[in-house]
Amino acid sequence: MKIATITIFCNERFRVDNWLKYYSEYKDEIALHVIVNNGNFEDCEFLQSKFPDSVVLYSSSKNLLAAYNIGLLEIMKHKEIDAICQITNDIQLSTKGFTELYKFLYSNERYAMVSPILYNKDCDVVCQFGSTVSLKNMSYKHIYQGLRGRDIKENVKIVTGLPGGIVMAKRNIYEKVGIQDEQIFMYGDETDMSIKVMQEGYLMAVTKEVSSWHQHINLPGKRMRNPNAALFMARNHIYIARKHFGFKVIVQTVLHELKKFCFYFGGCILHLRSKEEFIYFLHYLKGIWRGICNNMNNDFIR
Repeated sequence: MKIATITIFCNERFRVDNWLKYYSEYKDEIALHVIVNNGNFEDCEFLQSKFPDSVVLYSSSKNLLAAYNIGLLEIMKHKEIDAICQITNDIQLSTKGFTELYKFLYSNERYAMVSPILYNKDCDVVCQFGSTVSLKNMSYKHIYQGLRGRDIKENVKIVTGLPGGIVMAKRNIYEKVGIQDEQIFMYGDETDMSIKVMQEGYLMAVTKEVSSWHQHINLPGKRMRNPNAALFMARNHIYIARKHFGFKVIVQTVLHELKKFCFYFGGCILHLRSKEEFIYFLHYLKGIWRGICNNMNNDFIR
């Protein structure tokens, strides 16, 4: 068992104390811990001081998936590594979580990628037990979201999508399907990777035998994501439909994204929500238009 982990850091010093706690709980289970800083260059020294046994790399691009690829390519240099886990800095695992997840990954030769059940912060309410990815319109639905963990009877479930916060993959999967598509930039990469894995005939699975919690905290004073997140979410699903499928799926994906926009934006109007929310969902509409035009230029991110 030789597990490597990769975590992205971007101007998130307010999360580091909690991250150190989560990392200390699993550090003895992993052979290599890679951190890629795609924020301020000065944070590299800070990160190395906090994680002295880790490999800290720097990505000068704001592109999240370019940062992931820097980490993946570094890990691939280490031939002894046979499992690679992408894990965000706000994920907490149950005791011996990595060891048990590794055993689960290698319990079936067709498993390419696996994840633990993911709970919401500090509770047993399910965030997701894997996801379903529709190959008709790229819709992405979390399984059992909102249920209590004790109400889920299955211990293992074969799925078509995994949570982006924690995914463990066999090393050879990246050798076969390739690394992340950097045109996506961020949001939608789970869908793209899921499709590539399924096209190669492999399976993805989640297990209830390992628990994880999304211990998310926002930047102080921030209530919502950056509006560009909405743009990426809408645009990238249309891009992925175009990349992997034909005209019919592209059209169905556009219609699905427009339906989502109308639902959420209509809710903003009916419930007189904040200006911040209006801007967010208008960016969603902008993302749909960029997807239709196949505009994957990411230079607007500075």
